[in-house]
Amino acid sequence: MVTDEQFEKLCKIFSDGFGHLNHTVQVMAEATVQIEHNLAQMVVAANPSPNYYKSLSDYASFDWSTIGAKVVDDDDDGPTHVEWNDRIFQRRSGNPTFGAVIYYSRAVGKDAAGVNKYERLITFKTTGEAVEVPKKTMKLAESDQTTKDSRRQQSQQPASQPPTQRPEPPKGDGVACSLPQWDALTKTVDAAGKFGVMPENWKPRVKSVVGSDDMRSLGDADIAKAISVIKGLVETRQLASRSANVA
Repeated sequence: MVTDEQFEKLCKIFSDGFGHLNHTVQVMAEATVQIEHNLAQMVVAANPSPNYYKSLSDYASFDWSTIGAKVVDDDDDGPTHVEWNDRIFQRRSGNPTFGAVIYYSRAVGKDAAGVNKYERLITFKTTGEAVEVPKKTMKLAESDQTTKDSRRQQSQQPASQPPTQRPEPPKGDGVACSLPQWDALTKTVDAAGKFGVMPENWKPRVKSVVGSDDMRSLGDADIAKAISVIKGLVETRQLASRSANVA
């Protein structure tokens, strides 16, 4: 028969045990919330705003769903706020003195000087006046096109080895960027291929950001943007892989 003293001790043991269990469950819940927050931050970091460029004439009838965005608010002049990747971007208009432009951006903090920093979702602007192309450049372009046509014909024929995914090494004046920047692009493309991010995945994104996926025609600044896009896609693929493994 259990005495009152033994019964009280037994109740205390159960009470202490459940107390520790409740504390453990609370700690696990808080850790889960923190993990979800960290994952969300990683997703945002791996998916920077794409800063698409479109012609100003496309603005009035633009289909926002084509870039994965939706209109939140609008007025007589069109959408005032749009949502993309759980982020809200506001309509703004540039100084017409430097060319008519409408763009959507959002503040992402301040720099060291306390000035607001922004990221852009999309920019609608007028097309600049084309300049005359030097004859030497046109000859190089025609030669490059001939080379592409030849490669296309070869790629349509059965091959024992798959075609390389690396950009062709630059030759002479036919490449706009510097050799160090080209080497950096080549290494980035090689690394992307190892993670399954092939040209058919990153070329459309590169073209939407810099206006072309022809690496040989891009200067250092645009090559840097292309590298950033490819690395972002690799980070996204790595994050998705890690999330799948955790699940």
